[in-house]
Amino acid sequence: MPGEIAPQLGAPKLNAPELSTTVPIEVEWLMSAPNSAATGRSDSRTSRWVDLRACRREATAQTDDDCHTISLALQSTNLTLESDGRCVHDGAVTLGMVQVGSPAAALRGVFHAPCDFLHLRLANGVLAECHEAMHQRPWPGELALADSGFRRDAAIEQLTRALLAAQTAEGELSCLYVEGIATAVVARLIALGSDDVPSSRSRVSALAKWRLKRVVDFIEANLARPLLLTDIAAASGLTRMHFAAQFRVATGLRPRDYLLRRRIERAQALLRDTELPMGEVAFKVGFPNQAHFSMVFRRLAGLTPRQWRLREKALR
Repeated sequence: MPGEIAPQLGAPKLNAPELSTTVPIEVEWLMSAPNSAATGRSDSRTSRWVDLRACRREATAQTDDDCHTISLALQSTNLTLESDGRCVHDGAVTLGMVQVGSPAAALRGVFHAPCDFLHLRLANGVLAECHEAMHQRPWPGELALADSGFRRDAAIEQLTRALLAAQTAEGELSCLYVEGIATAVVARLIALGSDDVPSSRSRVSALAKWRLKRVVDFIEANLARPLLLTDIAAASGLTRMHFAAQFRVATGLRPRDYLLRRRIERAQALLRDTELPMGEVAFKVGFPNQAHFSMVFRRLAGLTPRQWRLREKALR
């Protein structure tokens, strides 16, 4: 199996891949090939998920901490997609439809038909460079379409058809060709979200204190359930991207990062003050499973939940 490529996305151009001439096939859904490698800054990686079975099957995956994951449908299919325990799509997906996944998300997919997806994993730093190159303003930290379902866009559909027309006789995709299409898809996704972004000529102000209090109260009251950016933005009374930009100015954190920190802080209180099992603690602070909880906890606290609990007991 060929190693996974790592075409590097600039602002807004992808560098040519160096490790493979064709896009590698994933061993499992959203899982890189075992012999994959990256070049340069490892800003982006491209792979393909092909599953031609017609029976119902289920798969889970974890997106990278610092990347948005773009899924591009190379054929029509039917699926249910959940992100962090919340259903974001349920039904038909036609050729050329696209979905954007947030970083550090626990995904669950239920596939009801054969499928073929191109997956682009783009580092947040790359997206920031592309956004700033296109709009001459700082990136708010979230793609406007993140955590939404599959959507149809005529321009992206045409790009997908052009990509498929360039397949080899064996049905493989050229990395060099995918590089150019991927750059165009990313630029289109940023443009699609531009109508929901604060004006490029005005300085982004901090979220008003009364709005911030409403958001903080909403998050505290709902830490145990799945929350999307749209849910939190609705509590503020602003659009997703206006809210994300103003929240970051007010707190220094992206809404998602703030939410994860509060989940972990609540978990620390439960680990310190109760004897609840790890799995129950994970569910009480809004994580869909213990593995995702442990990964995020260790990243933010420096220890696994079990290690942290043992340390706290030893310090008493």
